[in-house]
Amino acid sequence: MNQNDCIRQISEDLRRLGLREGDVVFTHSSMRALGPVDGGCEAVIRSMKETVSEEGTLLFPAFTFDVCTKPPYYFSYRESRCCVGALPEFFRTQPDTIRSVHPSHSVSAWGKRAEELTRNHILDSTPVGPNSPLALLPKIGGKVLMLGCGMGPNTSMHGVEELAGAPYPLAKETVEYTLDLGDGDIRKVRHYQHHFRGLWIQRYDRLEAVLPAQYLSRGKVLNADCFLIDAAGMWETASRIMKEKPYYLVDRDPANPA
Repeated sequence: MNQNDCIRQISEDLRRLGLREGDVVFTHSSMRALGPVDGGCEAVIRSMKETVSEEGTLLFPAFTFDVCTKPPYYFSYRESRCCVGALPEFFRTQPDTIRSVHPSHSVSAWGKRAEELTRNHILDSTPVGPNSPLALLPKIGGKVLMLGCGMGPNTSMHGVEELAGAPYPLAKETVEYTLDLGDGDIRKVRHYQHHFRGLWIQRYDRLEAVLPAQYLSRGKVLNADCFLIDAAGMWETASRIMKEKPYYLVDRDPANPA
């Protein structure tokens, strides 16, 4: 199909999934899963903007944990590239997109509530702290869209882990980062890093089995299997389960069972 037909089809599929005008939605994505898209990332973003309208807000991960969590521990608002796929990186670079300031888990945003949701992220000292757009999402009736990537890469669960005081996700000591906000604004901050590697395997896919039906919609967007999740219901469900089973969302890495 041509680009206009493709944009129209994506919008129809998103509406069928439950995305509405005025929605605030955070999207994890796989462009490959969508299949051939005439117009590529631009067409997908256009269709999403048309679906939520200017009354809505789009959020994408602009995460930089692949590079910025290593020496020299440096994050640039303008230059640090997103490490979680083509669609988030395209979205980050658009002139009408703004970005929260965080050395490993920044978020890109467009729309009515973009500035509100990103402005205080710089105050957090953990990957998904209380000022993260992800942590704010359930408080404003937001949604999480898993666009062809399954339920596994659900970064909101890091916020649930932090809120629940889970014993495994964070390092015990902070690291000093340099934040380059542009225009000569350089800041030094201290942050806790994630402490999963070699110890824990994230199992956020387990959430699909326990989420009540009213919080989870399944469907197709083009060729991709997708989930649209009510953020408040997701956080409440995951938090309740973690009170009973603190390790429900992880498995011990069999390479390091001790």
